Amino acid sequence: MDKINGSLFVDFKQAFDTVDHDILIKKLSCNGRSRSTLHLLQSFLSDRVQSVSFNNNISKASLIPRGVPQDSILGLLLFSIYINDLPDYVSFGNCEMFADDTSIHVSDSKLANVINKLELSGKQLFTWAHINKMVVHPDKTKFMILTTRQKLQNSKTPFLLMVNLLKSF
Repeated sequence: MDKINGSLFVDFKQAFDTVDHDILIKKLSCNGRSRSTLHLLQSFLSDRVQSVSFNNNISKASLIPRGVPQDSILGLLLFSIYINDLPDYVSFGNCEMFADDTSIHVSDSKLANVINKLELSGKQLFTWAHINKMVVHPDKTKFMILTTRQKLQNSKTPFLLMVNLLKSF
């Protein structure tokens, strides 16, 4: 029997900029990093400042309390480590991640089950995001159902239920 497939495409608001340093260091510690490595990384992340230059005027430097540098290999690696446990929180389907792009894929023979699995996975992802001080961008987070027209027409799941899927989070 052919399966109906569903995907949830998640966008985190300012993903690299919202990484909590304390949570990151704790995750690195749990992964067995040495104290000297943790100290080095904590030093790398703390007391970072930024300023803006425009028309030969430079703004006052302000402290960057969270986040990892986006334009560095180390920043990408640290972000990947930060979100690496996300798939452990998602019970249904397959959670795939590449940098700050995350998607969850589920399948079932019934459309209602696909929608239910996507809704539960989305709620689990939102819980993970809350615990890790990340914010899911609801307007940029989308879902997609892949099926044949015949299966969609034969389904007893109202189309409105699919449209309201993201509003349930």
